[in-house]
Amino acid sequence: RITSLFSYLQVASWDEAYKPIFADMELEEYAETIHMDENWLVRFLTDSEMVDVLTEKHLNTAKALLREKFIVGLLSKKKESMAR
Repeated sequence: RITSLFSYLQVASWDEAYKPIFADMELEEYAETIHMDENWLVRFLTDSEMVDVLTEKHLNTAKALLREKFIVGLLSKKKESMAR
């Protein structure tokens, strides 16, 4: 996901998120910038902004939400996966 976004931002001069510095930047450099999406799924699930500092509480809230609202399992072990 991040690699795809970075590749897009390197060329998407029509997008308001575009910054010319991305054009010649390496992925490793991008990963060290403030523009990098850090823990995007935890932020999404806990409705946190990019400026928010994530804590253990955010992580625990996201994990609880996944446990309560989603079923993750294997199709080859469908019965066991649904047992919870």
